[in-house]
Amino acid sequence: MRNTAGGGGERVLWTAIQAIQEKRKNTIIVLYTAFSNGEDKNTMLKQVEEKFGLVPNPKSIHVEKLERLGYVNREYSRMRLLFQSIGSILLCVEAMIKFVPDIYIDTLGYAFTYPFVKIFCKIPVVSYTHYPTISSDMRQAVASRESGVCNDEVINKSSILSAAKRMYYTIIFWAYSFAGSSADVVMANSTWTYNHIRKTFVGCEFINVVYPPCDTDGLVKFNLKGKINGSGKVIPRERKIISLAQFRPEKNQSLQIESFAKFLENCPEFKISKENENQKENDSSVKLIIMGGARNSADMERVEKLKLLSKQLDVSDQVEFIVNASYPEICDQLQTAICGLHTMKDEHFGINIVEFMASGAIPIAHKSAGPMMDIVVPYISPTPELKSAGVNQHEKDDESSGIRGGINSTTEDLTFLNGNFVGNLKKVNSELLTLQLEEARKSHIRESKLDKSGHNESGKSSDLAKAFPVGFLAITSSEFANAFECVFKLDSNVLNNMQIAGRNRAVNTFSSENFKEEFLKSLDQIHF
Repeated sequence: MRNTAGGGGERVLWTAIQAIQEKRKNTIIVLYTAFSNGEDKNTMLKQVEEKFGLVPNPKSIHVEKLERLGYVNREYSRMRLLFQSIGSILLCVEAMIKFVPDIYIDTLGYAFTYPFVKIFCKIPVVSYTHYPTISSDMRQAVASRESGVCNDEVINKSSILSAAKRMYYTIIFWAYSFAGSSADVVMANSTWTYNHIRKTFVGCEFINVVYPPCDTDGLVKFNLKGKINGSGKVIPRERKIISLAQFRPEKNQSLQIESFAKFLENCPEFKISKENENQKENDSSVKLIIMGGARNSADMERVEKLKLLSKQLDVSDQVEFIVNASYPEICDQLQTAICGLHTMKDEHFGINIVEFMASGAIPIAHKSAGPMMDIVVPYISPTPELKSAGVNQHEKDDESSGIRGGINSTTEDLTFLNGNFVGNLKKVNSELLTLQLEEARKSHIRESKLDKSGHNESGKSSDLAKAFPVGFLAITSSEFANAFECVFKLDSNVLNNMQIAGRNRAVNTFSSENFKEEFLKSLDQIHF
């Protein structure tokens, strides 16, 4: 099934379709979807090319139009999980009445449809799960009466309502566990998702991690130092922070604006001078670009509130919003920014962070879930000198390391518990590269001279590029503000090596080709 919301989830769908078309050329793919006004199969495929740069073969795609997508897309004010789950079943019934395939592949997370398909259609079920519909984290938030996206203040303040919601979540959880266990093959998009699904879909025999595809093929063509103009001259990257995420509550763009305001307060040299308007083009000023998709009027209202927040914090002249940007617009921003920002807590994966790394933007991400476990390799193996500068060991358990290609158990974490790191930044800049190279030697990693693409003379990816840190992790607005300061004050050699390491990791671990290979391997568990 196809959801019209776009984003990384839709890229997974179309890349999976391409993988099947390339490997199984005689296979007919039935796509269940709803069309917006004036949309048809041809316009849909054209939009896919514009948004993702993908060109699937239309001849082997058969489209079944669905009418009941509103049941799952509707914003229910209460009991959303229950009503959307029931809606997904009704949508699946409509789909199966119109056409019963040989294999049912779900990329939207509609786990409650699996028992219906298994029992009444008697066909294998394959699931690509972006995130669990309900997780132990959500249940814990209610149990501890912690306010958040899934637990509002009204319920949080009432012991009776909190108890009722705990019971509601428990019922949904066990129903979800039963339904998900009906799947024959489950692919999780990250270690965090895998850990939750493994504990929930206890009846499923095959569960593995398949990282979602990132358009690394196109993004790695960008020059690390900046954009190349028509005459072949490199225009240096701008002092710019970019954010790329849909305008949804959980993406927490308000934290981005608050962090940016705190950064400018701490570092006034990066502000635009209001005394002299001509200084708006001053090279020392930093700009925050917030890009994202708006699905509906509620999302657009959220954008307006964010604009108001930027005015209230007096940073509106350095914050720009780009809503529903086209693929070329996104690429233009990626190749001209110094760093990329991601602030969602417990993001299941974070494909935009990979896009930052592939394009040469230093990622600054929330220290939780997918970004922490699978994607961002922060400063590693700190020596005592680095520890004194603010580099501390990250507490990890046996489930916090990556399953395949993720961050290993020896990875250390750059934290911002105090101002020591920024205070000793000059010392770190001058010693960081030497210290980390020495740690690589001690670990018996063969270092070699890196070229601009992160490869050695033999053309193979350098182990050193894999070992070098690629970005920063933070939680609070103060920590994000410190991370901004670190990026814009980093020594150019350190910054360049972080770019190389980030691109190397993005290409080797998160490319579309890697996704296709792992997706087809998982699909081979079903013999058809």
